[in-house]
Amino acid sequence: MSEQKVMPRAIARRVAVTINNTPVALRLLQRLENNPAFSSILLLGTDTPAIATRRAEFHRMDLSQPQSALALPALLRERGINVFVRQRFFEAPARDAAWAHELEAIGAMYVLNACAEAGVERIIIGSSTTVYGAQRSNPNYLSEDHFGRSNPGPLLFEDRAEVERQAIEFRKRNPQVEVAVLRFATLLSEGVDNFMTRYLTARVTPVVMGFDPLVQFLHADDAVDAITMALDAGKVNGAYNIVGRGVLPLSAVIKLVGRMPAPVPEGLLRAGLRSAWSLGISDIHPRMARYLKYLWVADGRRAERELGFVAKYDVQDCLRDFRKGLESRGMIRV
Repeated sequence: MSEQKVMPRAIARRVAVTINNTPVALRLLQRLENNPAFSSILLLGTDTPAIATRRAEFHRMDLSQPQSALALPALLRERGINVFVRQRFFEAPARDAAWAHELEAIGAMYVLNACAEAGVERIIIGSSTTVYGAQRSNPNYLSEDHFGRSNPGPLLFEDRAEVERQAIEFRKRNPQVEVAVLRFATLLSEGVDNFMTRYLTARVTPVVMGFDPLVQFLHADDAVDAITMALDAGKVNGAYNIVGRGVLPLSAVIKLVGRMPAPVPEGLLRAGLRSAWSLGISDIHPRMARYLKYLWVADGRRAERELGFVAKYDVQDCLRDFRKGLESRGMIRV
């Protein structure tokens, strides 16, 4: 592992963070509050943090609204913010896709423009390895350069890809600002709620008949580690795959969480998912079918080389932690 260069402590770090009440966001908040290197912590969002804060200041702001584009630059300047962490707002495709697009894609545009106007020096953007899409042509391990070669599928994943394209254009216009995009593998640990956890806890766990792709996970604690490493690094720029250690076939994952895979012909699976989604009886988006068919496993070597990030948890650890949460809620028998 290469030695990580740390951002000089002589520079007073004042950070703004978009906040939601997900495990990653709340654990990051705790980590920042316990780090004296951050002299100021500004939280931005619509929901009050679910945990008590000591030093952080919460400012209610809906980043999907045009008023934010006007108010945010002045707020960042007033607080002297020099680092901005823009976390993901959705972990699963939303039924109100138009609103989700406003918050994810349009909101990102407001944040980037505000950061440029306020003189923010470093921006960290949370993204996902789903931006690569699940395709037959995918290599065994996707490098960061594979971005943009295929359609990622559900609108949420397209929105994440759009945010990344905005970041690329932003860096061209503002070369003085460091922008790091952290492409997280699918989060899986206790308390996480996303498209994969909903799939693994559905009454029926369908798989595409004849296909058993390898899948990759990331523990919430490792995601927080990666963000803090990007905050501390001497210099960051570009995209980084943030992945857990190891992979497993989807069928093995399903069995390890106490479910049984139900093989279904692809056409029937897509039709069933489409009907269940439109009727509101399933949280699995119909365009997720390709993620049950093809692999989208990412290569994490660049993050290890440049950020010093190596996940503490492997794929089995993630599954054990997730299963523990299911057992505590009585969703599976011990």
